Amino acid sequence: MKIRIFADTGTMHIRLNDRNPAETREINEYIMVDMDQNGKAVGLTIEHAMENSGKLDFSLETTAA
Repeated sequence: MKIRIFADTGTMHIRLNDRNPAETREINEYIMVDMDQNGKAVGLTIEHAMENSGKLDFSLETTAA
């Protein structure tokens, strides 16, 4: 997984894996999901993420099922 933040726009892009996106589905005006040819998510874009959160830091938590 790779997370990129574009400081000029505050956009966050989360790349979930190395599969190529075949289409992008718009959830709303701020959130888009990149899908592979099988309809599985490969990436997520959140427009103005930094503006809405007000932070540049984040944490990652992994939990067991």
